[in-house]
Amino acid sequence: MPLPIVMQPVIDGLIAVIVNLRRVVDDLRPHDLSQVSLAAAIGAHARGLSSRHGIDLDLDLDGAVDVADWAARDVYRIAQEAVSNAVRHGSPDHIAIRVFRRGSNTVLEVSDDGTGFDAEEVVRGGGLAGMAERAAALGAQLQVHSRPAGGTRVELVIPPSQAPEVDPDH
Repeated sequence: MPLPIVMQPVIDGLIAVIVNLRRVVDDLRPHDLSQVSLAAAIGAHARGLSSRHGIDLDLDLDGAVDVADWAARDVYRIAQEAVSNAVRHGSPDHIAIRVFRRGSNTVLEVSDDGTGFDAEEVVRGGGLAGMAERAAALGAQLQVHSRPAGGTRVELVIPPSQAPEVDPDH
């Protein structure tokens, strides 16, 4: 039995929602960092989002080789969230992602030319809180610099360190 013609827009809308949800889930699923480098994982995520949204992208990820294996997943997740936030909230024309050395530290910097926000007044949602928690677990410093109409820059400063101590009882 064919569906009434009035149902077709509803069905088309549901299909669009399903396609978008699959895209979101794919964006959240991390690359297997044991199979690809941190630079490749960050680059693939950023290229996917930027091409879907028509955003110019600059990548300079050579410094990612200085990130310890045990820290790579958290660094990737912070980069992923910073890029996703820029796209979702900032409507930028351009995003730049760099990983570089500053003295003995490794720095991840994600900047955009989007709408920005008042960093003093923004409610810290799950994304910013999650980035801060991951940074703390790395012993790193996370700073978010933004101002209305001035874009946003997320900077993660990772000190040189050894793998965290593992408690054999846990």
